[in-house]
Amino acid sequence: MNNGGSNNKVRTSIATALGIALMLGLVAAPLATHAGSLQQAQGPRTLTIPAGGTVTLQSRAFCIDFGKEFPTGDMNGKGLANEKIMAALNYAISKGYTEGNPQQVELAVWFLSDGTWHATEHAIGQEIVDNATTAPPAATDGSASLADAVAQNKVSVTAKFVPQTKDNFYGDGDVQVKNLTGAELKIYVPIGQLFEAPAGNFQRLAGYDLGTEKVEVQSTPVTATPVAANTVDPATQATAVSTATTEVATAQPAATSAPEATVDTTDTSGTGGELPAAGVPDGTPMALISAVLIASLVLVVAGTTLRRKRL
Repeated sequence: MNNGGSNNKVRTSIATALGIALMLGLVAAPLATHAGSLQQAQGPRTLTIPAGGTVTLQSRAFCIDFGKEFPTGDMNGKGLANEKIMAALNYAISKGYTEGNPQQVELAVWFLSDGTWHATEHAIGQEIVDNATTAPPAATDGSASLADAVAQNKVSVTAKFVPQTKDNFYGDGDVQVKNLTGAELKIYVPIGQLFEAPAGNFQRLAGYDLGTEKVEVQSTPVTATPVAANTVDPATQATAVSTATTEVATAQPAATSAPEATVDTTDTSGTGGELPAAGVPDGTPMALISAVLIASLVLVVAGTTLRRKRL
């Protein structure tokens, strides 16, 4: 048998399989990198926030106001960037430029904001500007945009971004959205959502939901409706029933012997107490009386059994 030839065929098959796997990996890696962005360009995801709850998601945002400092503190989410910037971001995301060439995306955003190219090389930036013609898609399930929800005081937004480049022109960060209503809300983050620092001379940021991170939802219990004034509390009702039962039991006449056996219980000691009646003392628990009777019966049966055994 030619074992050498068989071994060579096995080695060749293994090498081919490894080569195919490597090529698939190289192709899949960039696809995975852009999957979230492409999905965002096709349509935003809907976020469901329970009543009084909070959702935290990751966002990417580009600077709008050239020359100002990048904001690294807490920011508010208010309004939207202008339509051209929103359309430019929509195109850049669909082309993968927001991951592969964010500098050119930033140049395009600045140009659409102030009409100036802030770098000599801006070929891709020009492409983005020329194709800033399609508005970002809105949700089709009736969800409200984050900007509208803020304007209607249905939610509050707190965002904090970390610069991703040395010259601090765009950043990634967490956006926390709190539901201020007593009902469940469905919202989406539109491409071009505007973020502003509450104070200071900082750049405004135009951002969007990355769509690649797991959304963290925290539910805050809604305060229960107070019990109505005419509603009886269960604990109080139970106490009242117990008290009434005790009163009824106390009001029932105690069993007495025949009239001739009645003993005068008039207090003659001047202490205000009552003399005990003949027979079983008042207040003796029926359980104790029953226990004594049962014990007596047991003793009688035991004695009878013992006598039979002796006989």
